[in-house]
Amino acid sequence: MALLGTLALAGVIAYGVVHFFVLLAPALPLLAGVGIAHNALAFGGGLLAGHLLGADRAARRALTFEVGIQNSGLAIVILLAQLEGLGGAAAIAAFWGVWHLLAGGFIVLILRASDRRGRAS
Repeated sequence: MALLGTLALAGVIAYGVVHFFVLLAPALPLLAGVGIAHNALAFGGGLLAGHLLGADRAARRALTFEVGIQNSGLAIVILLAQLEGLGGAAAIAAFWGVWHLLAGGFIVLILRASDRRGRAS
């Protein structure tokens, strides 16, 4: 069932990108810059909160992800259902959703490398 959901999500994202590419292309540099900066601050804020609260390693990692991976799906639903898309705001929320998949994967790679270094020493 998860595979079917993943395929459906990938299909919707691919269709949206292809269908709206003419509108998205000029805004991609701005969307990318804002999305990456916002997400980096969120990941850093979660990590900092964990350190300031004196949380253990697992809790710091959980806080990093919980703060860093905002709920883009909820943002899209609210924007489309309640605010009628609000111009390009839904596109920004959709971009963040895709970006969170990439950024989360990158953070996982960093944490796994950190774990391997810890075991090696």
